[in-house]
Amino acid sequence: MNINLVKYKKFLVSISVLMIFFVYIDAKAAITFDSNGKWETTFNYPECMQRGAGSSLDCATVQNDGIYWSWGATGLDSVDGMKYTQVTTNSNNPVGRGGNGARFWKGSVVDDLTVSSDNLDTGTIRINFTTPQKELWIRWYERYENEFEWKLFPAKAISPKSIYLRAGPQDASNYIGGSLIGQLNGANGYRIYNQGGWAQDHIDNYSSSIFGGWNTIYPDIMANGVGKSDGSWHSFEIYLKMDTVDSPSSNGGGYIWVDGILLDKKDNINWSGGDVVARDGWTWMEFLSNQKNPGLDRPYYVDLDDMVIQNTTPLNVDSYGNPFIGPIVNSPATYSILNFTDIVTSWLNTGSSLNSDLNSDNIVNTKDLGVMMSKWE
Repeated sequence: MNINLVKYKKFLVSISVLMIFFVYIDAKAAITFDSNGKWETTFNYPECMQRGAGSSLDCATVQNDGIYWSWGATGLDSVDGMKYTQVTTNSNNPVGRGGNGARFWKGSVVDDLTVSSDNLDTGTIRINFTTPQKELWIRWYERYENEFEWKLFPAKAISPKSIYLRAGPQDASNYIGGSLIGQLNGANGYRIYNQGGWAQDHIDNYSSSIFGGWNTIYPDIMANGVGKSDGSWHSFEIYLKMDTVDSPSSNGGGYIWVDGILLDKKDNINWSGGDVVARDGWTWMEFLSNQKNPGLDRPYYVDLDDMVIQNTTPLNVDSYGNPFIGPIVNSPATYSILNFTDIVTSWLNTGSSLNSDLNSDNIVNTKDLGVMMSKWE
């Protein structure tokens, strides 16, 4: 079954000029899967900046999740000061698993004298695998700053380029190729496709959709037909399976979900182009490394949080029965006599009301009691 996919983000496999200079990989900077084949991060470490910019903590020295921080671009010089990729409390997904979040900056104007161009951004973060991975489920939460727009569309494509996955040696000057998720054709869908290396002959063989893209998650449509971000968080997930045969048809897999909805699935993709090394599996990946020029007058942030990578079949299934990690589902709150006592104490002004304002309207009253009674256990 081939369900229409979304073309919002794209797994890219090209290499930037800047990456070529980084040929040494710290062997310690690699993620570790647990006994269930799962790795995850909520960026639960102190606020920091990439490479310790601005005399702050260096994320590479405080990370506890195996992310390789000393990678990619450095800072972004903008009209409102230098911007750096960072971990900050302000980037935490409020419906996530706690911790902090990662903040990237996507630029346009560099300074008063420099015109805007493509690929102006702060550094990417990189994830190295200790062994090649033939099958992966990857889920993350992402939000674009409120009022972010792709103002130059249609002259410039909508191309967020969320993830690049690479196969071959973990050496940017000697990669084989990869898969990219995120290039948006128009504003209506997403795709996962190959670019570069062995993938050139197979660029027409990928997963893509005609709905569920940027305009679906950000439906405030501007004059150029593209939505403006409302600053909301969204869940993205992909499934990738490396192909093992060429004929009679290839057997690689590529699925995409946005906010838990399956946008497309294909089980006949030739990711490797027949390259035996590529068929060993993907060896590393990076998030938010570059993008097309959105045409804005300043850099806007893009936040990333609650990342999960799994190399074993997840227990959850989507509405079609396909295994997936799925969006975060938080259990509803329940209340007991202890909460009732606290709320009454707050009404009498004999205690703190911090835990009694259940509907977050900054007032403790009978509305809060109604919320409590509706969830009594």
